[in-house]
Amino acid sequence: MNKTVIAVLLLSLLAFSEVYAKEEKNGNGRHLTGNAPSYFVHAFDDESHEEFYISIKNPLFSRSLAWMDRYFSGKKIIYFAYNGKFDFFLNSRFSAPVISRGQNPGLFFENEYEGRDGFSIKSLRLGWYHESNGQHIETQETFLITENAEDFVSRGWDYLGLDFKFSNNRENAFDLYLRGRVFCDCQGFGLIEGKEDQIFWKTVTEQPDVRDFNGLSTIFNYAYADYIRVFSIFRFGTARLEALENISYKVGATLGSYFDIPLTVFYFKGYGKEIAFYHEKGEYWGLGLELW
Repeated sequence: MNKTVIAVLLLSLLAFSEVYAKEEKNGNGRHLTGNAPSYFVHAFDDESHEEFYISIKNPLFSRSLAWMDRYFSGKKIIYFAYNGKFDFFLNSRFSAPVISRGQNPGLFFENEYEGRDGFSIKSLRLGWYHESNGQHIETQETFLITENAEDFVSRGWDYLGLDFKFSNNRENAFDLYLRGRVFCDCQGFGLIEGKEDQIFWKTVTEQPDVRDFNGLSTIFNYAYADYIRVFSIFRFGTARLEALENISYKVGATLGSYFDIPLTVFYFKGYGKEIAFYHEKGEYWGLGLELW
């Protein structure tokens, strides 16, 4: 991909985050908002590259859900969400390619509960999601003749997601997220039968399953005003009891700055650094900017 296109994309995202921040301060919200924290960092990995993660959501229905008031208190909205992860090999590969690592659109219902004193439930999410890496290699023959073939192994599956958020409802917020995933043997929002998670490029004694390394997550998030945010993510497999021992974790912190573009740093160790090789264990550092 042309470097100029990447530069324009990055600047556009920075501009969007700045405009969004100003509108939030002025009380004029946008429909399109951030979902999970998005960032652009340098990855201290085996191969030097930049990592770009974007997470956004947009409401689809809210007023039409008034009939649910009898079952749920608080604000109820149906959202479309998108999470995307890309690696940008700026100085380490010819022509500085951008590789898609994860494409994760979904539809979810969210119920935001009224604020309560003390530590209590803040929101509930229930949705259906598709996760893939947008790649194309599906056979051993193609894998063996392709340069950097590991970057293009095709992965894809759907899952039902259930998230709970608990918070102390204070300025210096402590949040706890409990996240469950039930994987479907399908993809494309149920339109395509079967999921792509098998090893096809070499002979293995036993095929792994994405559920061996994913399915249950806990997220701890502590924010001190606008100056610092400390977070940790722990993920476990749920295919069987032994899969709970397949632990992956990510810890980090985000520091506010004068220019309202916070610096972020994180460390990841475990399985699924890239979903193409969700069954392999790895680790890396990231240092850069949190966009929103």
